[in-house]
Amino acid sequence: MELFDTTQLALGAALRGATARQAALSDNLANVATPGYRRKDVNFHETLSAAMQDGGDTSAAGFTAQDDTAAPVRADGNSVDVDAENSAGRERARVRRDRQGRRDAHRHPQVRDGRRLMGLFDALGISGSGLTAQRMRMDVTAENLANAQSVGYKRKDVIVQQAPGDGGFGGALASAMGGSSTGGGGGVQVSQITVDNGPGRKVYDPSHPDADKNGYVTLPNVNPVTEMVDLIDSSRAYEANVTAMSTAKQMFTKTLDLLR
Repeated sequence: MELFDTTQLALGAALRGATARQAALSDNLANVATPGYRRKDVNFHETLSAAMQDGGDTSAAGFTAQDDTAAPVRADGNSVDVDAENSAGRERARVRRDRQGRRDAHRHPQVRDGRRLMGLFDALGISGSGLTAQRMRMDVTAENLANAQSVGYKRKDVIVQQAPGDGGFGGALASAMGGSSTGGGGGVQVSQITVDNGPGRKVYDPSHPDADKNGYVTLPNVNPVTEMVDLIDSSRAYEANVTAMSTAKQMFTKTLDLLR
């Protein structure tokens, strides 16, 4: 019998596929507020089945994230649903408990087309970028609310975009090994903090030192209701990224337990 039989290789491939799906889930949650971002998923079952039928060679099965064209798209072009992603994450965590394997769980294996697969540390990094972006959104929203009555203040907004997935040590290592560094997503990043130059709110207050000759004061263009909605949205996205990071850490811990 070979050192790694078909069953063991299949279990190793299953863990790599689960890792790729977790990384895609983390990328989706990190980019929940990125305009134009399309939800991604890994076709786990079909890829693994095809590899097992093709001579049983599952060691090079390529689990790559693809755009989910069937997901409904919001008005800003984003197709990520936080509730759906959280439900999918809980279901995948349950399935993974029955599919833990040993082979190459902590590495970045090369697939046949030369692209680098996502690993456990990628999922942690992606979730971390999501936490950073959502924390920035909450900080800016809090600043807007704090200055809702400050004359001369302009509302600020955070613009986020999908981060490139080619940078970092993993991409450099993949290039050095002769493969392409183009893999899955790299999470999310804050591209800029913009100032909303829309008109302010005019409030009649003749006693205010900044009132005009008609007694009106121009207050900032900050709507507390809109800011509270944004705050709730960023808070829920932050919590979802924390859950995704915790799941990735549990996967990594269980894999190390198997290797003891």
